[in-house]
Amino acid sequence: MEAQLDLISELLALLQDSDPDVRFIAGRAVLQASSSVKLAKKSSSSPQLVLERAYSLIPKLFPAGEMNARILQSLFISCRGASDALHCFENETAVSEKNGSAIGLMNLGTERKIFEDEIANPFEEMILANQLRATAVVTSRATVADGDVRGLLELCSSVLGRLYARELARHSNNSSPDVAHELTWSSNTFPFIHSLIIGSIAAIYLGAEDSNDVVGDSRRIIMLLGTERESAIHPCVAQALTTLASAQPSDSDTYEALAACCFLLPTRPETTE
Repeated sequence: MEAQLDLISELLALLQDSDPDVRFIAGRAVLQASSSVKLAKKSSSSPQLVLERAYSLIPKLFPAGEMNARILQSLFISCRGASDALHCFENETAVSEKNGSAIGLMNLGTERKIFEDEIANPFEEMILANQLRATAVVTSRATVADGDVRGLLELCSSVLGRLYARELARHSNNSSPDVAHELTWSSNTFPFIHSLIIGSIAAIYLGAEDSNDVVGDSRRIIMLLGTERESAIHPCVAQALTTLASAQPSDSDTYEALAACCFLLPTRPETTE
């Protein structure tokens, strides 16, 4: 069983390889791991569909949820660059927020590269994979050990703390909502923030102890946002925060709300009994 788990973990990683041939072979191998599931020719031409079907197959291959810890760990690993991304954004926006000179507003002192690294293969974008990961683990209803998700919840708590601090500072300065300087709207930070929140929802749903109080962190942010009519926070992040703020283990409302947060997925996962 352990060898099979290792193999499936590696195949799931290869499903996001930049080489389409690698993705095809990995997808076929995952889907043919069960004799009851066959890879249709039509699905093999769509990498996104192959990835979706592969993750939906996990509960059928491992009904006891043996893959849950590995999948949530993969989600955490994909988000380890969150702190650097947030720091880069805060460093960049600080220039235009606080500097009124024309030279300063050119952001010449920031850490952003002149030419960003281009991801030639959009299939490598992590947000789709992380939404699939979150929904895959909750379908099994199998619990996860606290140690398996400690890093995920710690990182999420750190990110939520920075979100709260920025929003609190805006309130203290009586600043109006400003999408241009909103942390959750940046394409460099949104995938990390949203992925960490839905990953934490999944972990709590599966019974992990919320020792970092990410639920409380979410409630504080929601309460702060609720003191005014408008907010610049990204609506998808606001939806995920609202779900995390009320997340409970094995709760059907939490499950339904998490599924709704995964906006890239066309279908809602069915839980296995």
